Amino acid sequence: MLKKSFTLFLLLSIIVTIIACSANENEPKNNPTDTTVAEEEEDTYSTRRNVKDDLPVKDFEGYNFSVYLRDVKGTKEDFEAENETGDIINDAVYARNLKVSERFNVNIVINYDTSGDTTYNTSAVISILADEDVNDVLGLHGAYAFVYAKQNYIVDWKTNLPYVNLEKPWWDQDFAKNLAIANRLFAMTGDISHLSIGATFCMVFNKVLFDKYVLEYPYKSVIDGTWTFDKFAQIVKDSSIDLNGDNIMRAGEDLYGFTTGMWGAPIQAFYMAGDRIITLDKDGVPSLTVYNERTIGIFEKFFNLANNYNFYIEGYSPSAIGNPFKNNLVMLSHAAMGSLVSLRDMESDIGIIPFPKYDELVENYPSLVDAGQNIFAVPVTARDLERTSIILEALAAEGYRNVVPTFYEQALQVKYARDDDSAAMLDIIRDSRIFDYGYFDATISWNLSYTGRVLVEYASHDFASFYAKEEAPSTQRLADLYEQYLKLGE
Repeated sequence: MLKKSFTLFLLLSIIVTIIACSANENEPKNNPTDTTVAEEEEDTYSTRRNVKDDLPVKDFEGYNFSVYLRDVKGTKEDFEAENETGDIINDAVYARNLKVSERFNVNIVINYDTSGDTTYNTSAVISILADEDVNDVLGLHGAYAFVYAKQNYIVDWKTNLPYVNLEKPWWDQDFAKNLAIANRLFAMTGDISHLSIGATFCMVFNKVLFDKYVLEYPYKSVIDGTWTFDKFAQIVKDSSIDLNGDNIMRAGEDLYGFTTGMWGAPIQAFYMAGDRIITLDKDGVPSLTVYNERTIGIFEKFFNLANNYNFYIEGYSPSAIGNPFKNNLVMLSHAAMGSLVSLRDMESDIGIIPFPKYDELVENYPSLVDAGQNIFAVPVTARDLERTSIILEALAAEGYRNVVPTFYEQALQVKYARDDDSAAMLDIIRDSRIFDYGYFDATISWNLSYTGRVLVEYASHDFASFYAKEEAPSTQRLADLYEQYLKLGE
């Protein structure tokens, strides 16, 4: 993660800017970036690049290190970079692959899925069942990696990959902690994948509309820890307007306070209180934690807001940045950090903020990471796990030093974030990312894994009655899952 000192520096800079703007109303809202911020960014780069990976000197004699990937835009870019093109992300990935290749004398090659299956990836399974050592690493859909685990197709990262150091900053600590049933970790992500950051949920707001209706930008509220669902709901209520006066709210014609997709805010709503569908204790024993007073309150407030035509839910997209938002007919929209590129040509200025939290007692702003990005696993057919672990660690370390800083600090904070405040918000969002085994492994209960999305289709949106039907079978499946994990690898 970015250094906390960098985040604090940016937050203090925002507060100073807000005070200065209050003192002089004629000052422009978007001040040029201060040179000291640029100096601090350079210091952050230097710090990252100085973190050692502690790997041994090895010569793998031109070995073809194969990475299995889905041949789908938005997933293959983690590794696909055949040459330099001038695109800063592509070139950073290319440089990383080249540096690791030269350091250990390997050729990094990509084996694309040939089955056309973008989730379970049957061509990878076929090679495993045939005991063919053709893939060193599998880039899997997050929701299906654990299906592989339960079928004994992939190895435990904690016991089988000797040179992978999961305590290093290039591995995602929240993932390692919260997806290790029985303390066994069969897949992993981190800075080996810049797309993982892109899969993090966030919000965007239309500054032109906020200015028009004299609404305060949410930045200060985020910094003060007061950006709550109630505050968000008030903005949405106050800014939903029947523009043509026909007493019927229509998307694309009237002004809405908020918009999202079924796979967006309805799912993120659950995480606003910092809860998880499945919580692990210190021994990796899972328990079902989806139901409590907070979650009842969250869904009640969420659907009350939607039912009163203050926002609309359109389609399946988790980003849901559609034309109404771009055409100044939506105040706020759900987004994912990687989807911000789609707003690059939007004429109206935008701001980027985290989703609100349930109340001020919640720590940080819990931001779900979607399961659709690459989660990396090692097949049981990989013969040389020492070599595999060395290359994985080297790729993740180089991602930490160069690819992620390029993707996050240069591409997001400079190209797509239109002010210093939004850039600081991205730090807050990234530091609040959470993973949930209950969301990633839907075999426990498909309905509970995606509770908010399922409740959209329930006429009553009644969370309590919905949960009552799911609790007993899900609890039993969870107990069975734990016992199964204890036996994996035998």
